[in-house]
Amino acid sequence: ICAHEPLAGRLAHANHFLDPDRLGIWQPIVEERRSTYHRCDRMERLLADAGAHGPIAGETLHAVLRDHDEHPDSICRHPNQAVPATERYQTVASIVMDLHAAKMYAAAGPPCTHPYEEHRL
Repeated sequence: ICAHEPLAGRLAHANHFLDPDRLGIWQPIVEERRSTYHRCDRMERLLADAGAHGPIAGETLHAVLRDHDEHPDSICRHPNQAVPATERYQTVASIVMDLHAAKMYAAAGPPCTHPYEEHRL
């Protein structure tokens, strides 16, 4: 079993394997999809900054997921008009879960333009 442990109680991920060598796999990522590494690193930095003085509030998590650093290939991803339409990606949903409170907050689309709605688990 291969597990990835949280750092300081936080775990961020994007659309790539965090440790492909440990899994014994090769992960082909074409150049235009390399932004997955930036998004993951950016999320880890924002979460570390936000959690430096205690628990991270839900609204802070929403703000992290709305981040546009390196737009359009940001955490809140938007279609990159520089690539063919068939190769464009965007955030289609964003979810934050509070397992202690049994609540989930979901944005049905890019969270910068779609509000998070609360759902009971």
